[in-house]
Amino acid sequence: MEYPTVRPVYPEEFWRDVYFLNMANQPHERWMKWIWEIADVHRLQDDFDFFDTDHYTVTTREEHSGHATETIVNGLVCGALLLLNDGRDDDFDEVSTVASSWWIYDKYPLYFEARIKMPDALQSEFWLGLCSASTYYSGVPDDVIIFKKDDGDRNIDFYCKNFNVFELVDTGIDLADYTWIRLGCYWDGAGGMKWFIYQDGDDPRVLLAAGTIANRNAFCQLSPFFFGFGVKNGAAAAKGLYIDYYKIAMKRYSILGGYDMPLM
Repeated sequence: MEYPTVRPVYPEEFWRDVYFLNMANQPHERWMKWIWEIADVHRLQDDFDFFDTDHYTVTTREEHSGHATETIVNGLVCGALLLLNDGRDDDFDEVSTVASSWWIYDKYPLYFEARIKMPDALQSEFWLGLCSASTYYSGVPDDVIIFKKDDGDRNIDFYCKNFNVFELVDTGIDLADYTWIRLGCYWDGAGGMKWFIYQDGDDPRVLLAAGTIANRNAFCQLSPFFFGFGVKNGAAAAKGLYIDYYKIAMKRYSILGGYDMPLM
């Protein structure tokens, strides 16, 4: 078997790095750690072969009760979740984790990634990432670290907000209708917040754009986050968002004797 190596343009491998996980240099040992070792990394992922509402919080604004749906797309290879709104302008459908168990904390790197597409990228909105509340569209939370797209344009933005301090980055990447794209964000545990957008495809993937958040005050380190995503209508017609998968991981956090220490 050929084992993956850490390459700087593939941030999903940063959190697997030997210095991050404090593990042996043997490639096969590193590989097994990446896959199985829960003691080192808090992780969550969903490939959406099924959707269990007990594991998520769903928030909707809909003209008719029950008309916003979250369904697994039948027959789609590898599975995907479709959020589909009711037909009124500004209706929305959001999904978030039940627990706010993710932190931006020094010495504790975090990475999240997702693969998404939209049927109508122009007349709809989406968000995906970390929020201090389980909903974004019901009222913008105090703290967010998200990718988002606004109604009336196709451009993907990366947005960090820490109460009344924020930074909004135009990624320069437009979202085309029915076109898969992959979004990634990496907190390095030492002040660096990076974002990445990949062209969809097999490894090695094409990096379309990447950047950093220059203002460290724009992201909160005092609040736990939910991970979630949502779609909002930009016109009086039902709009949707497909999520093929997401994954999120951070170095496991513990407190021992009053000192912040990694669990090794």
